[in-house]
Amino acid sequence: TTSLAWMVVGLVCSFTASTSAFTTTGGASAATTFGVVHSPRIMTSSAIFSSTAAGEIQIAESVEMTDPEQRVLDIVQDLHASTLPFRIVVIGNGAILETTSVLGPTCKVNKSPKSGEILATMASLDQSFEFHLKLGQVSKVTLTKKDIPAQDRAMHILRFITDKGTPICSLIGGNDTSEWFDTMVEKYGDEIQL
Repeated sequence: TTSLAWMVVGLVCSFTASTSAFTTTGGASAATTFGVVHSPRIMTSSAIFSSTAAGEIQIAESVEMTDPEQRVLDIVQDLHASTLPFRIVVIGNGAILETTSVLGPTCKVNKSPKSGEILATMASLDQSFEFHLKLGQVSKVTLTKKDIPAQDRAMHILRFITDKGTPICSLIGGNDTSEWFDTMVEKYGDEIQL
């Protein structure tokens, strides 16, 4: 039951920007397509975050990143700043998760208290959507454009890959991401080896 309690804590924790730290506050409500979701806010950490301008990534002051982790975070920051929706596909052992979301508006970087790994977390304000990426496990990022002439559209795919060549996740943008995707390819090339 202890691990289940920590799992629940991890699912419902929230960051209160006004204090620049995780805090205990009253519950919050948000309307969704499924009705009203009530999300209690629970104190999970005393991490202090450096102050950032609106829309930027909040990085816990205790986080020290390697150069490859920083390069992955640069890509994450570009994804976050785009405010574009992406189809996110995560393939795990025995399960596949697919969802479509904007990667934010919240984005923060912290050290996992359990594993010690550096996590980039992109979340909706009500945290009904959270996407955590372990920066140190990314060894390569590929950018691929796949035209689908029969449907008169293109897919713009960013794949995050481990050092063993296995996929961590894919982020797929549609036609509305074309201009943004082209600037990413100009900036990074079509393959970023970390």
